[in-house]
Amino acid sequence: MKEFLNWYWNYTKKTDLQFVVNYLEKETGEVLHDQYVGTAIYQDKVYSDNYVEDIPGYNTGVADKEFIVIEDPDTDNVINIYY
Repeated sequence: MKEFLNWYWNYTKKTDLQFVVNYLEKETGEVLHDQYVGTAIYQDKVYSDNYVEDIPGYNTGVADKEFIVIEDPDTDNVINIYY
């Protein structure tokens, strides 16, 4: 008689992973605005368009990537928006 062993894994995605949005001057890398620090759920997509700020004296910012996928805390969960 064959015995079967069933394994069950209760998996919950982390909901407290941080990401950062930096607002930088394109030519110099100077910080133009306080960085935004947000939290997201593991493997969520965070779209840069949602975090573009109007900064007086600068054209609309352009992000270094369209979106990031939130990974573990040791991963680069950063969007840079250049003005």
